[in-house]
Amino acid sequence: IKIDYNNNYLTISATRNNESEEKKDHYIRRERSYGSVSRAFYISNVNKDSIKAKFDNGVLNIELPKKEVTTNNSTQILIE
Repeated sequence: IKIDYNNNYLTISATRNNESEEKKDHYIRRERSYGSVSRAFYISNVNKDSIKAKFDNGVLNIELPKKEVTTNNSTQILIE
């Protein structure tokens, strides 16, 4: 599993390789299957330095903390 956050897009991709082999008296059977999936989500207002991910018991948890809300830094100017 690979997780990437770039240009406000969170991309989750995974690849799967499965091989099985069965040997009997007169033959050998081999199966191979490969696959990949990918999903991309547009998520803005994320503090990318604090992103955390955890994979536990087949469940992927991703924490995407929001950026701090900035206050308006404007200064009122008095007219004379």
